Amino acid sequence: MATLGLALTVSPQLLISLIMEPPDEEHASTLTRADFEAHEAAGLTAVVIVLIHWLWSLMGKADGGLSHLFPWSGAARSEVKADRAAACRVWCTAWDSWR
Repeated sequence: MATLGLALTVSPQLLISLIMEPPDEEHASTLTRADFEAHEAAGLTAVVIVLIHWLWSLMGKADGGLSHLFPWSGAARSEVKADRAAACRVWCTAWDSWR
């Protein structure tokens, strides 16, 4: 759910940034000011989504709970090691096929 929320806020924010122009307080058009307002609103919404996701994780209600953010237990560390090994295999395979 957090991934969808971030995709729906960060993507428009990036698209808006493509048409933004530096503001000139005296001669700024309404569209230029609206671009900055929309960019700011999308960014603040993304921050709220991230904070809610972190709180949800810290309360242990998210998949994996706190150990997903901070893998300090033995089982969580072994998952990180397995992920690292899988990523290394992918990179090594890609490197070998590239050479």
